[in-house]
Amino acid sequence: MMGQNTLEQAKLFHESTPLDGAVLTKLDGTGRGGIVFSVADCVGVWIRYISVGESVSAIERFDVQNFVRGMLDG
Repeated sequence: MMGQNTLEQAKLFHESTPLDGAVLTKLDGTGRGGIVFSVADCVGVWIRYISVGESVSAIERFDVQNFVRGMLDG
């Protein structure tokens, strides 16, 4: 999801099914995923996992320092 639409969708989803965490998936070099910080703040959840690939083995625990470093270095 991208932009303001992402925030609205997250709010509506959270209202119908309370969330306790977020997973950022299918992250690649073109979409850096910075919107996830706004979603996490708006809905009040932690970002728990991140995935940069297509398989289950590509899922790893979210490390905010590594993520921000990658955004700034890229």
